[in-house]
Amino acid sequence: MPTASVSAATVDKSHFAQSSKLSIPGGRYVKIRCDKAGVQQITAAQLRDWGFPSISNVRILGFNTNELHDNKLDTGTPDDLGIIKTYRTGSGDNAKLFFYNPGIYQISVTSDATYPKKPTFSISENRYSNHTYYILTDALTGTDDRMTEVYSKSSGKWPATHISAQYSRWRESHPEHGGVFYIGGKSTDKLSYRFEITDPDRNTASRCNLNIRYGFESTRNPSSTFKLTPAMAGVSDVQVSDIETTTVSNAHAQSDLYRYHGYTNWSNVSFKVIIPSGADASALSNPIVINVETPNTDGGTAHTLSNWIARHDEMVLYTRKNYLRDAQMLMYVNTFDTANTGLALSKKIPASGSMPEATLSAAPIVWDVSVPSNIARIQPTSTSSAWNYDFRTQDVAGCRQLIAFDPSKTQYIPEMAGTVEPQNLHAIGTGGSSVPTMLIVTVDAFKPQAQKLADLHREYQGMDVKVVTHDQIINEFSSGTPHAMAYRLFAKMLFERGRSSDASYQYDDENIWHYDSNGNRTIVDDKSTFRYMLLFGPMSYDNVHMAAPGNGYLLTYQAEDPFLTNVVTGNYALADYFGIVNDDFVGDRAHQTYASVAVGIIDALTQADADQAVDKIGDYLKNFPGESDRFNRLTMLGDASRQFTEDAYEARTTAAAANPAGIIDNIYTELYDSGNDNREDQVHSDIAASLNAGAYFFSYLGHSRAEAFESVFPVWNNQLIASTYYDHKPFAALGTCSTFTYDWYNNSLVHNFITKSGGGMMAVVAACREVFPTQNTMLVQEVINRLYSAKSGMYIGDVYRAAKRTLMRDNNMAASSYENLTVNSGCYVLAGDPALPVIGLTHKAVLDEIAGRQPSTSDDDEGSTIVEPYSTVTLKGHIAAIGDDTADSGFDGTATITVLDGPERSTLSKMAMEWDDSQIAKFTVPVKDGIFEASFTMPPGNLPGICNRISVYAISSGKDMVATGVSKSLSVKAENDPESSDTEAPTIASMYLDNAATFRAGAAVSSNPVVYATVTDALTGIDVSDALSNNLRLVLDGTTELQNVLSHMTPSADNGMALVYPLSDLADGRHTLSLTVSDNAGNTASESIDFTVISTDLNATLTVEDDPARDMMSYSITDLTVPEQAELTLVIRDMSGSTVYTAHGVGAAGTWDLTDNAGNKVPDGRYKANVIIRNGNVYGHSPSAEFVVVK
Repeated sequence: MPTASVSAATVDKSHFAQSSKLSIPGGRYVKIRCDKAGVQQITAAQLRDWGFPSISNVRILGFNTNELHDNKLDTGTPDDLGIIKTYRTGSGDNAKLFFYNPGIYQISVTSDATYPKKPTFSISENRYSNHTYYILTDALTGTDDRMTEVYSKSSGKWPATHISAQYSRWRESHPEHGGVFYIGGKSTDKLSYRFEITDPDRNTASRCNLNIRYGFESTRNPSSTFKLTPAMAGVSDVQVSDIETTTVSNAHAQSDLYRYHGYTNWSNVSFKVIIPSGADASALSNPIVINVETPNTDGGTAHTLSNWIARHDEMVLYTRKNYLRDAQMLMYVNTFDTANTGLALSKKIPASGSMPEATLSAAPIVWDVSVPSNIARIQPTSTSSAWNYDFRTQDVAGCRQLIAFDPSKTQYIPEMAGTVEPQNLHAIGTGGSSVPTMLIVTVDAFKPQAQKLADLHREYQGMDVKVVTHDQIINEFSSGTPHAMAYRLFAKMLFERGRSSDASYQYDDENIWHYDSNGNRTIVDDKSTFRYMLLFGPMSYDNVHMAAPGNGYLLTYQAEDPFLTNVVTGNYALADYFGIVNDDFVGDRAHQTYASVAVGIIDALTQADADQAVDKIGDYLKNFPGESDRFNRLTMLGDASRQFTEDAYEARTTAAAANPAGIIDNIYTELYDSGNDNREDQVHSDIAASLNAGAYFFSYLGHSRAEAFESVFPVWNNQLIASTYYDHKPFAALGTCSTFTYDWYNNSLVHNFITKSGGGMMAVVAACREVFPTQNTMLVQEVINRLYSAKSGMYIGDVYRAAKRTLMRDNNMAASSYENLTVNSGCYVLAGDPALPVIGLTHKAVLDEIAGRQPSTSDDDEGSTIVEPYSTVTLKGHIAAIGDDTADSGFDGTATITVLDGPERSTLSKMAMEWDDSQIAKFTVPVKDGIFEASFTMPPGNLPGICNRISVYAISSGKDMVATGVSKSLSVKAENDPESSDTEAPTIASMYLDNAATFRAGAAVSSNPVVYATVTDALTGIDVSDALSNNLRLVLDGTTELQNVLSHMTPSADNGMALVYPLSDLADGRHTLSLTVSDNAGNTASESIDFTVISTDLNATLTVEDDPARDMMSYSITDLTVPEQAELTLVIRDMSGSTVYTAHGVGAAGTWDLTDNAGNKVPDGRYKANVIIRNGNVYGHSPSAEFVVVK
């Protein structure tokens, strides 16, 4: 491989305009849509209807978006809006202006010695729109938009024929999910269609060339055949002869033993049309119709391609006489004959079919449109039979393209698509304007939510965020026409203007490189203040129909290589494309190119989706990094098979190495008893319990479909997401297929993870298509490594970008490789906000003493400090900055310490697995001046005599310093029947619903109360293990055992635990609730309470006036449906559900002074307020209103 070199940007900030032409004050801007390529005309009357009183003042803004199709960023890439050259005729009401629209296809035809048997041609298309758009304005009056004129000479060689190109594009769907190469209904019938040949040159060398391509799926490697049947009005027995066929071999892949996917490249059929002698002379000029059938076998109707076939496109080329029959005609002029100096348009036009004979009395207007950005009018010379037009002096690749039209006839007429408000995205990062760190791209429907999200980033992170809409971007960066390059050009502009030497956000080992078009591996300097891009809104693989201006859909970038789009393991939708700002970029190798900007997606489809996603992000930012030890908690799932269990365990091994203090819930469905009828429910319960405990990371490896992790049974699905609530939402990596189908199915598992406000995930790395198991395992492992090695100040977008780069790099990308694993990496996408902060360790927690001994970090020292069951163990330790060994005297906060049971070993089909993740003790102690100390009673556990890992998580009071630590030196002595001197039952110090001050036995409550309890045990401590011997139970009405109680308990002082457990949808009537707890010696205690649920229509709306609340919180209560004598109680809860303040007998408006029930000021954070309504024995309540306290 060539030696790597350093790449400097050839497109730097100087490439981009400092201000857009759409920003001129006082101007009117109107967007127009052109449906067909060719000459367009606009009349003075049209312009008056569109708000322009004077046609002379109107200019057309835009550029040829075909120049964006190659996805290249180079000095020739268009920027902002140019002034389109026009040709004007008439005056007053008869005034017209004409301009050329190249359309959505860029077709280049090259003639050579083999023409016309095998012409060379290329086609690029706008995959994002069926139309082209331009913007009219009167703000540029006085600017010159006149077309250059070229004058012809009186001598030369002007051929009377040209190459006619008929191009047809079918948008039929690829049956694989999200296939972009075909859009519409798939074809399973034999293809049959027809085309016409008008005014063909009938000399002996005249030929017609038919070129088609299509996609297929077949049970055998197919070949292409064509059946051609000519027809001609008034002439019988027309035949084709001298057929020459060149079929390019089909690119295909065997996806299973008897199944092929593939794509047929251009297949060329060259033929002559033979008209029998004696045919009616009057019919000889009639058009020839060619009927085409493909594929077929032996002239029959059976499919060669047995499963499905979908047409892509067709090109018909033939030599045509220069008769201008219609209002306009595009001509490709053969330049292989260097003697040609131009072409001749015949003045006499014979009749043909229904078209009568005609005479051109005036010279048609001819434009040289070979280079659409530099069009010129050619003035002709006249002879008795023709108008002769010379070529202009201009280098052109391939055939010259000339278009002739008659201005007296009606040309193509654009339609008004809407008005455009003045805007100026080009001014961002110029003058006093800063370059944003984050860009949010949205649609008008979700702009309020996007603005709210931007405000959250500004308030809680001090981040510079810019919100723009899809329409704003395409207006300035792709001439008003939808094109993915518009997003990318805008990102490129911001990136170049924000270039910086600051590398603080990068991983130390990040190898930043890509392959250029010559196959050289090039190191990229990609440090910029612009780092994150969020696509916020609905998206579809069908960009053409869904992402038109104003349609409310964002653009997606789909695999462009025709072969890849037909292969299920090669098709991808690459959101990273928009963050790839490298100058040298090849579209069909997008999957091989690194992104310099982290791109995330929130595929909100409804207002509720958008609101819930933003609210969840707001809660995360306001409470980051949180008080609990969730950084050390991981939930890792494996599907039911040996392979997926091995993959999940391999990922677990990576996690244990990346975070040695991690406590991992290993939920492998293969290890659950398949003979147990409750296996599915047990798996669901274990997953819910793990999430309720507050996981920081979640992963899954196995089979899936868009709506569920599923093989033998649904491991987790949309219904479970909707019904499972928890406070701490993890980051996730899903090593499975098609769970984030953001561009073709908006009810995917990941969509619901992201838009679920009371649960789900914060951000997810997942696949939008089918992916290989090997790649999936690598993905999960790399996300784990990057997440747990993140520096303080990093974001999830940094984690994703670095993980994706390593994944691509380790697959050994070659410059010309389409190796499956490399292509497959394009399927992975970041769902969620890329600018969410992740926890970065600033310190380490060191255990200096365990039970009077200094622990060792050596593996040989594991379990060397042996203690008796039920003995008191003292731990001493300190918090040191990373890179230092001494206690940091500036670290004050808390340390959460978890003691884990001995290693558990499981054998599955001779596969040895081991983990030590079952907690047997957990407590929280203060850290002062970087020092902490704790004493606890050592439970015997279920697996004594080996070692008991101690996990430590510490966080400073200011939440700006975080530490973890681990030791394996401790071991509880193995005894057959360990006994404890503790014979005293634990104490249930309190148990009540909603509020201790107001709750009484039999009290009436709403149907959604919260259970509070405090339990203590001064001797051996409360049993917090998940062992079967644990007697922790919460039972409703003596029969219904509530689930996941342990995950709702948190450590408190005196070896105690606090329970906060929300109940929901309780039936009306009298209920009992019983709590049973046990200590580590096996002593139990129980407590019961009675209460009555009364659900009524007593409702109200509580509105918080101050958000954030700084000195006090003002509120008002409206929509009351109760008598005046009803009692109103204001209840304030924190986000964990704990009641902090209650006020009885409040009025319809009032204030809260931000103190709790003890009179102490509450800490800053997010709270919920609601009002409970009581009218005698009838109760009701208002919905909760959330607000923030910032003092």
